[in-house]
Amino acid sequence: MGSRTAGLLWRVVMLAAFGIVASSCSLWVWGAGPPQSDTPLVVSSTGTNWADVSAGGRTRCAVALDRTLWCWGDNDHGQVGDGTTTDVSAPTQIGTATNWASVYVGGAHTCGRRIDSTLWCWGSNFNGQLGDGTTTDSLTPQQVGTDTDWRQVDTKSQRFFQPPLFNDGIGGTCAVKTDGSLWCWGSNVIGQLGLGATIQVTVPTRVGTASDWTAVAVSTTHSCGLRGSGDLWCWGDNTHGQLGTAGGSTTVPAPVSSGWRQVDTGGGVTLANPPDPGGHTCAIDQSDALWCWGFNVYGQLGNGTTSDAATPTRIGTARDWRQVSTGRSHSCAVATDSTMWCWGTNSGGELGDGTRTPRLTPTQVGVGTDWFEVDAGAQLTIATDNDF
Repeated sequence: MGSRTAGLLWRVVMLAAFGIVASSCSLWVWGAGPPQSDTPLVVSSTGTNWADVSAGGRTRCAVALDRTLWCWGDNDHGQVGDGTTTDVSAPTQIGTATNWASVYVGGAHTCGRRIDSTLWCWGSNFNGQLGDGTTTDSLTPQQVGTDTDWRQVDTKSQRFFQPPLFNDGIGGTCAVKTDGSLWCWGSNVIGQLGLGATIQVTVPTRVGTASDWTAVAVSTTHSCGLRGSGDLWCWGDNTHGQLGTAGGSTTVPAPVSSGWRQVDTGGGVTLANPPDPGGHTCAIDQSDALWCWGFNVYGQLGNGTTSDAATPTRIGTARDWRQVSTGRSHSCAVATDSTMWCWGTNSGGELGDGTRTPRLTPTQVGVGTDWFEVDAGAQLTIATDNDF
């Protein structure tokens, strides 16, 4: 999930902004397991209070309101963070720390920010995406350097199960510091780190010299970020128009347009010959309208077609939107009336509508009107609601 100032503070601010008063918040999952479900399934472990959630690959993590961290799912590279490489079927507390603020799950690695603004990563390090200067996996959270000024982070990695990458895949991480600077590291084969080159880096490396970045969203094909009062910039591969610039691919941030509030990037590389970087982007503007663009073969843009879009395309006009998340080949969003909507591929039940039917336009998930936050992963989705 991209460009979110996630965690307890973000939840408090957004609840106040939209006039929502919540006594507790429950955790829900659907799509590929564990557990597998074609409709939202409530997760019970430490109660009903959750501050932040994230899904990637087949791993999920969540931060409870007591600031403990819980993860479960695929764990072959240690991305759950429990010190093993054994898959975990139910939410498991990671360590004993009680100061987690937010968590971000990629396909095979995970990063989290603590309330002291330190950054921690674990799992696969095949591309240096843990930022520790090595390419050695870590089975438990390890601090990224010694800096204590990280404000927001996003991770993305993709798993492959055939040559030449097998299941190590490609992965990267980007983060914004409190001084407004942007830093990226990990896989960079198509310029998705924005560093002006396509070389892999294993430690946080500053992107340009701008000091007004407010948020960043990362995918395996491209990245986007917000600057200043809502200027959108994107970089990386643009094969399917996922940058929204109507131009070519670029290894440095390129301006898209102004007036944006939130952005997320999704998609992945298809192992064709040559590989096809199929990324897509969705964003909410400052008037709460939803726009998507890029790769659309599965209907993940939600515009009623399976045709790519090279520039931002508005998705319907029937409702306003609070938050959007883009997965590998599907997208989900929470409307300002707290209803949940998903669209795109549905092979794992990731749309949560009780079917395996793909949807080309936003389709409501159940009838609930108390959803708060959603994160779309590969073939799975995780969300929180507000219990009144």
